[in-house]
Amino acid sequence: MSSPWFSHPPLFAQTTEVPSNSSVTTPAGSSGSSGQFWMISTIGLLVILAVFVAYGQWQLRQTTKALNFEKFKSQDLKKKLKLALVTIRKMEAIRILSMLGNLT
Repeated sequence: MSSPWFSHPPLFAQTTEVPSNSSVTTPAGSSGSSGQFWMISTIGLLVILAVFVAYGQWQLRQTTKALNFEKFKSQDLKKKLKLALVTIRKMEAIRILSMLGNLT
């Protein structure tokens, strides 16, 4: 369980101690390419994250525009309905008055 990456021995695992004279050696070129791999993959993930954030912002903006348009449409329909109800009430009042006028 001991490796060159971890300097502290595990506390809870049962392990056998490896003699200190048999150290694990890594090839000279592998640590550089491994570091480069991690750097490239990290940059790639950051680019992907930035693309997702930009796409999310664009989607949010589009949804906000659609919501504002729907609110405007709703307010316009409410105004038209109110005007139609006022017109209907006036016409009914005129009809009732004309009916009362015919009775006399």
